[in-house]
Amino acid sequence: MKWRKSLGLLLLAVVMLFGFGAAAKAEEYVNNTPYWQSTWKTYFVKGGSYYLWLDGVASKEDVTDLKVSNKKIATAKLTEFSEGDYIVEVSPKKAGTVTVSAKAKANGKTYDLKTKFKFYKYTNPFKSFKIGKKSIAKKFASRDYYTKMGLFNGTKTLSKQKISIKVKSGWKIRRIELQHFTPVTDEDGEHLMYDEKGSRTIKNNTKVDILPHSSLFIEVYNKKTKTSIYALVE
Repeated sequence: MKWRKSLGLLLLAVVMLFGFGAAAKAEEYVNNTPYWQSTWKTYFVKGGSYYLWLDGVASKEDVTDLKVSNKKIATAKLTEFSEGDYIVEVSPKKAGTVTVSAKAKANGKTYDLKTKFKFYKYTNPFKSFKIGKKSIAKKFASRDYYTKMGLFNGTKTLSKQKISIKVKSGWKIRRIELQHFTPVTDEDGEHLMYDEKGSRTIKNNTKVDILPHSSLFIEVYNKKTKTSIYALVE
């Protein structure tokens, strides 16, 4: 049985946009119409991208006038994320401020969409990071995720693993969340579904049992920029 390794990274993107454990609460999103947040502050990783969803858009032809205010800072392209789901993929090149805008037709209306990005160059916020006896702080030197811990694709429960994290000066830990996914089989085949009851917020420096198909999400907040980094361990 094979699981898609991208599931955790996709969830991380959702977390960055809506917050831990949150669904899209914007009324526009619920009503199946395009909605972009007005501002988005983030630490970017080289090669990373940020998705502006075009909910309710039926085809690429319904999206026009896609613009980026400064192409030296970021680029943007319209793409079909999955069948019938369209996004604008924003790829930062360097730190700075840039505005991405577009017009989108949905439900017989035209929507003017605009998001102002503030990109900060990624820096490792962790002074130390241990899961059980394994130290992984250095794994975050150039990226905000570490996918080789064996949590997501593991087949055995890791019992009484102490989660111990220390952040560098200027940072603080806002939240540590142990996410669990349950194998299910339906008309789409075999896949993993987020287990709301089996997932929970945990305290730093505590011991936990980590079930197979789990991930750790950690939000660390920079006091100067007032912006969070969302780290993922799988």
